[in-house]
Amino acid sequence: MAAYYKILLYKIKAKAVLPLHVGSSEGTDVLVDNENKPYIQANSISGAFGESCERNFPKLKSKLFGSQKSKSKIVFSDGKLTDFEIEKRPRVKIDGASGAPENKAFFNMQFIAAGCCLDFEISVFEEREEDYSDVVINMLSAFSEGEILLGGQKTNGCGKFKIIKAEEKLLNMEEVADRELWLNDDEIKYDDVTHKISPGEFSENYNISMSCDIVNSLIVKSRISEDIANDCESIRTGGKYYVPGSSIKGVIRNQAYAIAAYKNINPEHLDFIFGRKSLKKQSNDEGDNGIRGKIIFEDALIENPSTQKMHRVHIDKLTGGVLGSGKFYETVVSGQFTINVRVSKNIRRDDRDYSKAAAALVLFALRDIGCGVIGLGSMSSVGRGFVSAQEILIDGVKDEKFTRECILQLNLLSGKGGESDD
Repeated sequence: MAAYYKILLYKIKAKAVLPLHVGSSEGTDVLVDNENKPYIQANSISGAFGESCERNFPKLKSKLFGSQKSKSKIVFSDGKLTDFEIEKRPRVKIDGASGAPENKAFFNMQFIAAGCCLDFEISVFEEREEDYSDVVINMLSAFSEGEILLGGQKTNGCGKFKIIKAEEKLLNMEEVADRELWLNDDEIKYDDVTHKISPGEFSENYNISMSCDIVNSLIVKSRISEDIANDCESIRTGGKYYVPGSSIKGVIRNQAYAIAAYKNINPEHLDFIFGRKSLKKQSNDEGDNGIRGKIIFEDALIENPSTQKMHRVHIDKLTGGVLGSGKFYETVVSGQFTINVRVSKNIRRDDRDYSKAAAALVLFALRDIGCGVIGLGSMSSVGRGFVSAQEILIDGVKDEKFTRECILQLNLLSGKGGESDD
């Protein structure tokens, strides 16, 4: 007797909207196969989809993805990447305890640039009375909307894809012809179901955005050099200037901690919201498990960019004079860009919901960025990186009621009750 009676097959082709990093959390190089091509492991795709299923279909999670008592009924293939370009981005390691850069903290990390194509397959093994097609389509819709992210560095804006083609085929294992097709899968003719991929019923994030105009100029240095005579320019991806999600995250996170300190909010709440790397124990080099962040910061592409090469000199801090060979150039950029931040609606701990308080911290930090209080990128001390903005949108609209609710939750977190903030 067959263990299953139907097999639901899917072929998915998607395009990366944002960069992708696949590898270990501490690894700087992307994961490659035996042909030296980057790919996404099947267990990574399965884990990401499984988390979404648990949030949106908790009663079906164990039935579909299995448990200690039952086998999984859904199988994912490895994700094959094509039309890819590998780029290096400068990063800095931050000590989780002090918040300061670690010794020898600067390094380059490999990423797969946005625009690459991803192909993977899904197989669902069903009994006679089962039909998981709606669940799979819902998960694929969430994946195409960026609710499901793949790979690492997710909170730094990586792993977002858009489905460009989805195909489906249902095989009846009680039919001889379908069993033969299953054995010779090259002959299977799939039905195009791309039209079924639509914005999901379950929105898992508050989508906060702010459109900005660069006031003077901006530079996020593309490389780190000990030779000050070398020129430096703002970082680019696919030939376009941009502000990395990791840079936006760092500025908003630091400002959120400053706001929390002003409001006497326990910083442990912010560690839970923004995430924290593992802390080293005093007795040995092993750390705790760290905390995963619940807020995602996307790269911001600079539109209508214009560049200018600026002449500068390096000053000796002791004498106040120009250092020998201290003349150098930096290429700065101006234009417009939009900051996109996604705050999870499921930030819960100890039966307490931190989601709207987290959104309030982001809103306050974005306000300070948009008003020119704090800058983005490098060289804010000489006027770089300051922007102006007119409004902040939540899910595409200006929602004053939602903003007030967020501020109220932040005040409750600080113990101020219902007091309002400007």
